[in-house]
Amino acid sequence: MKNKLILFIWIIIIPEIIAAQYFTIDDIEFGRVTYLKPTNIQNLQWMGRTDSLCYLRNDSLFARTVYQQEEILLFTLSELNELMQKNNLSSIGQFPEIVFLSENQFYFNLNNNLVLIDIHAKDLVAIPIPERAENLILEPHTTTIAYTLGQNVFIRERDKDVGQLSNDTLDGILNGTVVYRHEFGMEEGMFWSPKGTFIAFYKKSEKQVTQYPLVNIEGRIAQIENIRYPMAGMVSEETEIWVYSVISDSLVKLAITGEPDSYHTNLSWTPDEQLIYVQHLNRDQDTMILRCYSSVTGEMQKEIFIETNKKYVEPMNPLVFSEKNPGNFLYQSERDGYNHIYYYESSTNKLKQVTKGDWEVTQLLGFDESERFIFFMATKESPLERHLYKYDLLAKTTIRLAPDMGTHEVVMNAKKTFFIDTYSSTTVPRKVRIIDSIGQVVAELLNAPNPLSGYTLGKVTTGTIMAGDRKTSLYYRITWPVDFDSTKKYPVIVYVYGGPHVQLISESWLLRTDYLHQYYAQHGIASFELDSRGSEYRGRDFEDIIHRQLGIPQIEDQYEGIKFLEKQQWVDTSRIGIEGWSFGGFMTVSMMEHFPEIFKVGVAGGVVSDWKFYEVMYGERYMDRPEQNPEGYKQTNVNLMTDKLQGKLLLIHGALDNVVVWQNSLVFLQECINNGKQVEYFVYPLEEHNVKGTNRVHLTRMITDYFIQNL
Repeated sequence: MKNKLILFIWIIIIPEIIAAQYFTIDDIEFGRVTYLKPTNIQNLQWMGRTDSLCYLRNDSLFARTVYQQEEILLFTLSELNELMQKNNLSSIGQFPEIVFLSENQFYFNLNNNLVLIDIHAKDLVAIPIPERAENLILEPHTTTIAYTLGQNVFIRERDKDVGQLSNDTLDGILNGTVVYRHEFGMEEGMFWSPKGTFIAFYKKSEKQVTQYPLVNIEGRIAQIENIRYPMAGMVSEETEIWVYSVISDSLVKLAITGEPDSYHTNLSWTPDEQLIYVQHLNRDQDTMILRCYSSVTGEMQKEIFIETNKKYVEPMNPLVFSEKNPGNFLYQSERDGYNHIYYYESSTNKLKQVTKGDWEVTQLLGFDESERFIFFMATKESPLERHLYKYDLLAKTTIRLAPDMGTHEVVMNAKKTFFIDTYSSTTVPRKVRIIDSIGQVVAELLNAPNPLSGYTLGKVTTGTIMAGDRKTSLYYRITWPVDFDSTKKYPVIVYVYGGPHVQLISESWLLRTDYLHQYYAQHGIASFELDSRGSEYRGRDFEDIIHRQLGIPQIEDQYEGIKFLEKQQWVDTSRIGIEGWSFGGFMTVSMMEHFPEIFKVGVAGGVVSDWKFYEVMYGERYMDRPEQNPEGYKQTNVNLMTDKLQGKLLLIHGALDNVVVWQNSLVFLQECINNGKQVEYFVYPLEEHNVKGTNRVHLTRMITDYFIQNL
């Protein structure tokens, strides 16, 4: 009887325990952002210009000073709801994400209202916003709001509408929205001056840009939804910059000269609000001119300097101005081969290099109050890590703050004397600490436990191999199968991206693909990733090798990765798969065409099949225009090599994709048909470039099932 009971427990209970240690598809897509995400401190931020912190715990908002651990209760959810009800606003079920404007005031957005809360007075002011308003930005000094409604820009104070700043009705004209399809590091179309006296905004004309049809099937009769999509070599958008003075209620246009389809990027206000600096880039993207303009008259005041490169110049960051020396500023450039900080002195009109070395500045945080020190994030220790540094302008030395290996993110207080340092590594899920300006840890706020401690995971290792040029080192990562046995052979999935401004491999906690690759590991499949030339944070020459030949150096490098895998005794070379999305989808198809005998299975999503179908700003930066580079466009056109395909290939696309338009994979599909190649094809009828929500679960299940069944 006892043995039977033990057997019963084994059959019923033990398998459930084992099953709980393995990922499900829901774990990959939902769990990683909820119950499998390392714990964090919600609403952690500096309170205005003070050295006090606020944070949320159990739907109550607390505060503490840097050195004093004693907490002060600021606001509870019930108190907030009482104020909401008194002001005829609906109650909320949880404390919202807030932003502090000052020591005593924070705000949040809720149901077409911007809600201002005074902590000491326990008072609430709700500023109504139109239901269809977008691109809302708040000026913190005056609490004046700017937003777009339809094609135009509006601003409103607490208790009244101030006015409509533009009045365009023609189709193809937009004001206050992001321009240039989010290129050049820009995510906004309106820019308040430092004290709120002015607001600058873009006016974009797409009247001549081709209208591209997307098909929406939600109605009984499918509807055409046209978008303005400027393909490489075709007519692009044109922009103007307008400035509105809140005090004089006047509007001026910056007197920008040059070709109308040039790019006017990275607007920067001087601290005294008198000037706006603009980094102008020609359409060929090989020349950047920095100019400044009067905010009152709009007239150009001075041309500061010109930066050129025979391949491309890519301005990505606004200027950071000195408060003590008007006209002086910090500027970021790759002119010496790596992204570094330069200091411009207006009195001498000279640009002096501040940081230097074969590493990249990834974020400029600015001066301290004395302006002796400059704080920044960089890859100085390793391209796989991010650390906080300060540069001493007098001693001309660079000092690393917080020595822990990994990837750091920091939030400074106003005086730049203390930093909220959040970091992780491949072994540290998340730590949150306060450090001071000499790198001392003042307080530890969080040491998150490992949310995957109950799961059976495959080992993860990183290393380097040589690139196709035989002189450049490349970083790779392998996720090994669970219970790896060196005497066995295992299939491998190569996960690829390879495009600019992306890095797959870093010394940080798990990303989505890491969860996915652990899922494969639990099914006895290894994963391999390689950051090829063309990817980010390795310097200008490492990235711009792809100029006029997008994908060619990456193909060479990924092939070196394949050769490395083929030398491993444990790799089953007859069972190699490859997967990627967007640029990675393009690379997946490219690899399967160039090396058809290698890949048994491939999955390619959102594929760019021909770079002439891609948009102007990105496409022409890396490939020039089709008429300027016909051979490059031909060599990288995967539609022309479908006859080479051998392995099983699953293509996936969103029918409403407005980034890589559907035409790309449709043309590729037709070429496969023309060449008698059988491929599998799946369309998400109502999805754009990034498949989201429950459809994302469907997508991941489809991809993983495809590999498990066919590899």
